[in-house]
Amino acid sequence: MTVPGPVPKPVQVRPPGRILASITLILCAGAVFGSMNLWPVSGRIFNLLNFVIFAATALALLVVGVVWCFRTVKFLRSEQPWSWMVVTAPAVVAIGLVLALTLPEPSFERSRPKFDAFVATLPTAGPVSVEDHSIDAFDFSRITRYTDDTAIYFVDADTVFFRYTSGWIYSPGQPPPPPSNAELEYTSLGGTWYEFSMTYDF
Repeated sequence: MTVPGPVPKPVQVRPPGRILASITLILCAGAVFGSMNLWPVSGRIFNLLNFVIFAATALALLVVGVVWCFRTVKFLRSEQPWSWMVVTAPAVVAIGLVLALTLPEPSFERSRPKFDAFVATLPTAGPVSVEDHSIDAFDFSRITRYTDDTAIYFVDADTVFFRYTSGWIYSPGQPPPPPSNAELEYTSLGGTWYEFSMTYDF
């Protein structure tokens, strides 16, 4: 007579867990903050450094997505009782996507009071030279007023490309004429502020 051996217990297959959901949450938060320029690096999302970080975050999210798919398929095939942890990571991604599409992007008008407050800290006459400065979600490669000018140029760090720059001008009067080696275009934003673009003729 053969004595039956112990019946092996079925291997328990766990669904995607809290660790995967937490990593997804961190990566999605980084992507959303990056798209709003809220992380602590210079330049907005189109700046090279921010683009590299954003691309790395997106790649990490892709890897997490592949791991989630593998673990989810394995769990569903095991025919174990349903777990809501299966949908946690996709729900986090969906919420992050909605936030990225609906949250307002940084704008000069919303940040204008902080621009005015910064100008108030500067001397009213004479040269001004400030480099690598941020105001709200805007990063500037330089903030400049030349000796003979009354206008202050805020050069957006994300737009400096070879001969081209753009940003904003604070000028109590009309914007000054462009330098002899540059073509200046500007649009009044009301009051003392102007949005400008400048192309240098080297």
